[in-house]
Amino acid sequence: MNQRQRVLKMLTDAGPKGVSSKTFIESYLPRAAARIQELKDEGVPITTEREGKYVRYFVGVGSGLKPQTSASLARPDSGERSTGGRERAEVASGAASRSVPSMFDPDVDWTAAA
Repeated sequence: MNQRQRVLKMLTDAGPKGVSSKTFIESYLPRAAARIQELKDEGVPITTEREGKYVRYFVGVGSGLKPQTSASLARPDSGERSTGGRERAEVASGAASRSVPSMFDPDVDWTAAA
């Protein structure tokens, strides 16, 4: 079970009480926020609520959606790093083309800009 699947399982098992970021840290998942963002990018309805210096995460609460089982939401791990749904949509629509020059663009003369 990878970290994203562990995070999703913890969220679905917690139900409406949610899971605190402190609980994720204590469960040896210090990068749970990154995994939660990946799940959000895949369309999992996760909401957050501030609790002092920690955050409590809820799956399906407040959006009118019922939490689904972790098996129906988890993606099979293909071994490739996902770029996220948002980036794929930008590339497909052509929105990924830059209006700001990159340092790797061969046409830009950076010595003249300095």
